Amino acid sequence: MSLFAGVLQVLWIIAQWVVIGRFHWLQPTMLVVGAAVTVLALRTGASAPSASRASGRVTRMSPVSSSAATTACDWHEWHQR
Repeated sequence: MSLFAGVLQVLWIIAQWVVIGRFHWLQPTMLVVGAAVTVLALRTGASAPSASRASGRVTRMSPVSSSAATTACDWHEWHQR
């Protein structure tokens, strides 16, 4: 999914330049971000679904997901008091 998102973002920015013809400072910034997401997805193997993903098990969690889940659990425990 990350690989798809990165490639789509890069293509979208290029399409903006070709179709619209206007330039904004945020476009090259987002182009670099999209390229970085694409490269990181390729380097971490996020583009190839593993057998465990197909079976529904989670093989790894990103730090963002992990901390969000921890925060939600902490809030739930605090709210129950």
